[in-house]
Amino acid sequence: MAFLMERLGEHPKITNWYWIFTGITGDGFVQIYNKNDAPWIDNASQYLLNAEYAQYIFDAVGYEQTYVTSEQLTANKMMYVQTLMSYIDRGIPVILKRGYDICLYVGYENTGKTLISAIPKR
Repeated sequence: MAFLMERLGEHPKITNWYWIFTGITGDGFVQIYNKNDAPWIDNASQYLLNAEYAQYIFDAVGYEQTYVTSEQLTANKMMYVQTLMSYIDRGIPVILKRGYDICLYVGYENTGKTLISAIPKR
């Protein structure tokens, strides 16, 4: 979220969006400890991220967002790929959650067949 706000050029006098979002989400205060063989999770946002939680976070900073479920994406993949490419073309990164992994897509190649992430996969 911090990277997204910086890319949007919002409030240039704010130099550290990270701390704003850790306050909104509680990530700076809540840690998730994995005791089982479940996927690795290290913060509340990674665990809680769903449509309602995303809406809460974006509402807190006065932005709209669209949360697309995997079912919606599967039903109309081409439209969503075109939408993703149009956001990236305007310099707006796109957040994607797969399971507990969260990626930020900032580019694409091959007409959207290859997505480029700003955050390396684990």
